[in-house]
Amino acid sequence: MAPICGGWSQLPTLPSDAYATGQALYALYESGSVKPDDDVYQRAVRYLLKTQDDEGAWVVITRSCPIQPFFSSGFPPYYENQFISAAASSWAVIALLNALPDKS
Repeated sequence: MAPICGGWSQLPTLPSDAYATGQALYALYESGSVKPDDDVYQRAVRYLLKTQDDEGAWVVITRSCPIQPFFSSGFPPYYENQFISAAASSWAVIALLNALPDKS
């Protein structure tokens, strides 16, 4: 279940983030369990829009221990957080796109 703030977290001990929220919305949408106009989906959309940064992406702090030297991909300057932030931004965008009205 989504917390009151509208987002989901990757672990119960972590705050909500765009990665878990976008992924949860995608799964709920694809399963047909939740529709974009449902309150829980709309709360999550508001959470995602509120947490999007000025670059248009979402920052998620990495929890992994590096196994290779850091290399910047140039994704908004999130340094060691750029890889998980790129994935989080992808999940968030998919969730937001699913919330758009059907144009067909």
